[in-house]
Amino acid sequence: PEWFFNSQIYYVADRKRVEGDLRPEIPDYTLANITLHRKNILPGVDVSLAVRNVADANAKEPSSGVIPEDYPLEHRSAWLGVEYAFK
Repeated sequence: PEWFFNSQIYYVADRKRVEGDLRPEIPDYTLANITLHRKNILPGVDVSLAVRNVADANAKEPSSGVIPEDYPLEHRSAWLGVEYAFK
């Protein structure tokens, strides 16, 4: 009962470029994130481990056309969180 697992999946599709931008359309992508959380691993201490973009998708968002490259999104990354509750 002290362990929690969370997952998120985002599918992003059909983004259009601004009018007049002749570059090819941006490919669709899917991002998956997972988080494992443990409450009271020590008295008053919770710990979380999150992995973002688990499959390391090459995700980009279109730029305005003034910027020559599109905006890259975060590649696979891991985050460790520690919370302490003062009592």
